[in-house]
Amino acid sequence: MLVLGTLRICKMVWGEEIKLWAPELTYASAAGCLAERRIQRLEDESLDVVALNFENLAWAVSHFGERLPRLFPWLIIDESSRLENPAAKSFRAIKPLLPKFEWRLAMTGTPRANHLHDLWGSAYLAGLAGPLGEYKEAFLQRWFMEVQRRTGNAWIPKQEAEEEIYERLADTVHRMPFKSPEPVEIDVLLPLNSVVRGVQESIDACRKKGHPNITLNGITYVRDGCQSSLKQLQLASGCVYNDGGYPVKMHADKLAALIDIVAEAKGEPIMVVFQFDHERDTILTAFPQARVLDGETALFGWNAGRIEILLVHPLSCGHGLNAQFSGSSLQVWFSPTYDAELYTQTIGRLNRPGNPHTVRVMRLIMQGTRDIAAYQTIASRQRDEAATLRRF
Repeated sequence: MLVLGTLRICKMVWGEEIKLWAPELTYASAAGCLAERRIQRLEDESLDVVALNFENLAWAVSHFGERLPRLFPWLIIDESSRLENPAAKSFRAIKPLLPKFEWRLAMTGTPRANHLHDLWGSAYLAGLAGPLGEYKEAFLQRWFMEVQRRTGNAWIPKQEAEEEIYERLADTVHRMPFKSPEPVEIDVLLPLNSVVRGVQESIDACRKKGHPNITLNGITYVRDGCQSSLKQLQLASGCVYNDGGYPVKMHADKLAALIDIVAEAKGEPIMVVFQFDHERDTILTAFPQARVLDGETALFGWNAGRIEILLVHPLSCGHGLNAQFSGSSLQVWFSPTYDAELYTQTIGRLNRPGNPHTVRVMRLIMQGTRDIAAYQTIASRQRDEAATLRRF
C-alpha cells in the first residue's frame, strides 16, 4: 500500500499508528529522503506500507510511471484536501494513474472547510469522474455562478446545487464517527490599542481623500485601492513588516495577555499558534522554555509532557499530526487565520481520540481590528461544513 501525505504525516504519524494498530505490518517512509533512498524503499517488496510526501509525488510518477500502481495496488491519500487542486503539479501527475490502482481511499477531516466547491477534489480522488465529473471547470459551470467581488472572483452555488451534490456523493462518502467533546472557544478580548487606532484613523483619512496607495512610516497598508488584510492582522498582533521586510513594533498587548495565560495555567502544557515569524520570535524571547514544532524531537517531547509551551504554525501543524498525548487541553491563538481548514485542522491536533479532556481554544482578539472579521469568516465556513458533514 502506498500512503500519500505531508512530510510530517509520513515521518511522524503513520509509523507510530501502525505500531499501535497493526504491528504485523512492515512500514517505511520514503518522504524527505534522497532520490536513491526513495527508489530503494519504493521498490522494497518486503515492505507492506510505504509513505511518500506530496512534494515528491510528481517525481515518483515520472520515475516509475505505470509501475507505481503495480508496485502498490492500494493507495491511501491522507489529508486529501492537500492534493485537491487540479492545477497543482502533484494532482496532474497522479491523475492518469488513479484508475490503475485496485483500491483507493481519500481521507480528510475538512472536506469543504472554506467553500462548497472544495468537495470536487477529494470526490475525484476517491471516485474519479463518477460523483462530480472529471473536470472541475465543468463542475463549477454546472452548479455554481461566478461573481465578481472586490477581493476577486468567487463561485456561488446555484439554487438546489448543494442538495444535488450531496446526492451524488452519497455512495462515495463514508464518515467515521468522532466522539470527542466539542472544543470550547474562549475569546480573550483586548481593548483597541491607541497606536493601532491612530494608524487605522490615518488610513481611513487617506482613503476618504481617494488615495489608491497608502504608506505610513515605510509600511504600505493599501495598494491600488486594496487594503492588505495581512498588514491589518499584523497591526493587531503587535508588529508590522515594513516594505523592506523588517518588523516594526507597534505594541505588546497580545504578548502581555499570553504572559497572563501562561501564569494562570500553572505549568499545564500550552500549544500556542502563531501566524507570523515576528510573533514566534517575540514569544521565544519572553518564554525561553518554549519550543517550536520543527521536527520529530519537538513532537515527541510534547507528547511525553516535557515541553511546557509548544509553538506551532497552522501550515506545518494543521494536518495529520498526533499531538494529543501531552496531557494538555489548552491551545492559544495569538493571531487568527482566514483559512477555516487550517483553523479546524490545527485545533484537531489536540481535539482527537486519545485526549480525554475538553479542548479549550483561547483566542487573543484585539477589538476594533481585523481579528474579529477573520474569526467571523471562520465561524461562517465552519457552519457550512458542519451542515455538509451532517448529511453523511
